[in-house]
Amino acid sequence: MDIGSGTGLFSSFILNKYPDAKTTLIDISEKMINIAKERFSNLANITYIIDDYTSYEFDNKFDIIVSSLSIHHLTDIEKKSLYKRIYELLNNGASL
Repeated sequence: MDIGSGTGLFSSFILNKYPDAKTTLIDISEKMINIAKERFSNLANITYIIDDYTSYEFDNKFDIIVSSLSIHHLTDIEKKSLYKRIYELLNNGASL
């Protein structure tokens, strides 16, 4: 999962290396997600969520959770809360 995914640039690097990876992109900006949808229009293994990743209730767990250029907008307290939530969303043995 890519939190605060924006246009999906960071996920594109991962998908270049692992093209069959199932990927979830979440961003609060519909405009950014729409750009990501264009970027990945040829891929069927992408799930898009337009919502606030700090409060969204995920219904599944992930092997890897990444973020780039988003978390720095949060306060220290919000970051601590987010990291706790992220850890809880990881599958056993997964990576943060």
